[in-house]
Amino acid sequence: GENYGWRILEATHPYDLDLADLLGINIEDLAAPIHEYSHSLGKSITGGYVYRGNTSTFLQGKYVFGDWSTSFFIPNGKLYYLEEIEPNTWERFELVPTQSFNRFVLSFGEDEQGELYLCSKTTLGPTGSSGDIRRIIVE
Repeated sequence: GENYGWRILEATHPYDLDLADLLGINIEDLAAPIHEYSHSLGKSITGGYVYRGNTSTFLQGKYVFGDWSTSFFIPNGKLYYLEEIEPNTWERFELVPTQSFNRFVLSFGEDEQGELYLCSKTTLGPTGSSGDIRRIIVE
């Protein structure tokens, strides 16, 4: 519900400050993200949800999200969660650190029970038939 300033800022870094001037936005009024990381880790954060389901109790209350891929051309998305380790201090963890995902992370969804779903595919752009929807379950 807050304005984080994308396209003006990318996380806390200037991206298009001319747009802020054009729209009359003071960048000091933009909300700061609770977490960010370098493009050396991934190319584009894909926002997710706070897990509120009952199937994966480990994830309860954690923010689950992903990164589109570590490469522009090779499908190697990553799935993460943020955990508040002390007040206002968030730490990122890889959801399944020992497995290669080998897919581009496209989007997340949530059902009425608070269970989370992931949309992904192995090809670039709106072509092919490699897309799927997976339910996220962590035991």
